[in-house]
Amino acid sequence: MNTTMQASIQKACPISRLPFDTLVDIFDFATYRPLHPSSLEPSTSPPWLLSHVCSSWRKVALSAPVLWSTVVITSPLSRRATEILAEYLCRSKRHPLRIAVDAARYFKRGSEHEDHCGDSDVPERLMRQLAQESYRWRVVHFEMKAEMFGALAKALSVADLGRLEQCYVVERDVLYWDPAQKPEVAEATALLLQAPHLRKAESRDTDLLAIVSDGVEQLTHLACDLYLLENLPVLSRFANVTELHLAKLSGSDVCAYSNPRVVPLSLPILRHLSVTEPCILAFLTAPALRSLAVREHTHYCYGEESGCCSTYTIDFLVRSLCTLEVLSLLDAEVLLQFDLDLFPVRRVKRLLFPIKDETLTRRIIQKLQGTVLLELRTITLMIHTVESKAHSDLDEDDEKTMDEQVLEKLEGTVPGKRLGHDLVDMLEDRFSKGTLKRVRLYAGDKVSRSLMSMGLRMLQKAGVEVCRDKGNGHEDTCKWWKGPHWFPVVEED
Repeated sequence: MNTTMQASIQKACPISRLPFDTLVDIFDFATYRPLHPSSLEPSTSPPWLLSHVCSSWRKVALSAPVLWSTVVITSPLSRRATEILAEYLCRSKRHPLRIAVDAARYFKRGSEHEDHCGDSDVPERLMRQLAQESYRWRVVHFEMKAEMFGALAKALSVADLGRLEQCYVVERDVLYWDPAQKPEVAEATALLLQAPHLRKAESRDTDLLAIVSDGVEQLTHLACDLYLLENLPVLSRFANVTELHLAKLSGSDVCAYSNPRVVPLSLPILRHLSVTEPCILAFLTAPALRSLAVREHTHYCYGEESGCCSTYTIDFLVRSLCTLEVLSLLDAEVLLQFDLDLFPVRRVKRLLFPIKDETLTRRIIQKLQGTVLLELRTITLMIHTVESKAHSDLDEDDEKTMDEQVLEKLEGTVPGKRLGHDLVDMLEDRFSKGTLKRVRLYAGDKVSRSLMSMGLRMLQKAGVEVCRDKGNGHEDTCKWWKGPHWFPVVEED
C-alpha cells in the first residue's frame, strides 16, 4: 500500500513528467561543473549521486553517456581511481570527453604524506588510461607534477587529438619554470598545442612562449605567463588569436624602464586583452582591441612608481588607436587617474568599478557623475578588499570577515553619508540620463543584499537589470569546471 502510494506521489511530481532529453540536459549541467569535485568518488560525484535518487533517474543516468563524459580527478587520489575511471570511460561510450586532473598534491611512496595518495604508480596509470581515449578529448585541464606529464607525453600522439578544442596546463614543481629542466612538461605541452582543432589554450607556471617553435594558427584564445621579454615576438606565431591573457611574473625581466628601445609588437586582429601588470602594455600595440582588463595593482609594480600604471595604459591605447567597448581596471587608483575623456575610451559600454576604500570610491563616484562615458550601459561593481584579491583561496570564515569589513564601509556610521547610498545615487543619475541598462555585482551575498536594500532594488524595479557577476574579474585562472575564464559575453553591450 505504501509503495503504491509513494509511486503515485512520485508520478504527480512535476519533475517526474519531464521528458528524457530535458532531464539529461539538467543533469548534464550538474555534472559539467561539479560544486565539490573529489577524485571520482562515487559518494560525491554527480552522476553516481543522481543514479541513486530513484529508479527512473537511475535509468536516465545509466543510459546517457554525456553524464559520464566529464571526468574530474583531484588529489588525494583514491586507491580505486583507476577502476572508477575505467567505469567512467566505459559508460561515456564514444561521447567527447571533458577531463580535469588536479593532482598537484600527490606524493610518492615513502614520503611522510604517503597515506594521502595511495599507490605511488596510480597517477601514471591514470595518465595512460586517459591517453588511450585521447581521440575523444574535447576539453582537458592538467594541473599536476612533472612525472605525470612525462607519463602523458609517452602515451600521447598528435594524431589522436582530432577533437581537442580547449587545454589548460599547469606544472606545480617549481616557482620559476625552465623548459630545459622539465623536458617532459615541455613535450606534453607541445603535443597538445599541435591539436588541429585546438581553439583555446592556457598555460600557467610554464614558459609556453619558449616551447612554441612553429606557427600555431588554429588558436583563437591564449593565456600564458611572460617570463622573458625576448620571447614576446613569439606571440606573432599565434596569427589568429583574438583574445590574449598575459601574466608577468615577479623576477622576470619585463620592465619598460630597463628596456626603453624595445619596439612594441603589433597584434592586428586582437580584440580582447588582459594583463597582470600595466608595464606589459609598453611592448604591445592592438589597433582592433575592444576589451581591456588590467588585473594587477599599483603596489605590485615592482621598482616602478604607482602613477606609471595609468600612464602605461593610456600610452598603449593612444598608440594602438583602438576604440574600447569594455574597460576593467582592477585598481581603483588607476581608474581614478585614468582620463575617461580619452578618445579610445569614449565609447566604452561596460566598465568595472573596483571599490577599495571610502575616499577613492567617493572620488570615482564624483568622476562618473560627470559628462563622461555617455554610451556606458553596464557597470560591474567589484567589491573586494585588496586582501581578498591577493588570496582567492580564503576559507568561509575569512570571507565573512571580508564581507563585514566591506559592509562597514558601505553602510557607514552616519545615515546621511553612507557610501552605499552615494553609490546607488550615481547609478540612478546615469540611469536617468538614459544610458545605464545593467548593474553587475561582483560581491558577496551580504554585500549584495545590503546594496539592494540601499536603493538598488528600486532601480531594478525601474528597469535596470541587476545580476551577479563572477566573470571578467581578478581571477584569470579559474578552472573551467568552477566558472568562466575568458571574457564573458554580455548581450546588448
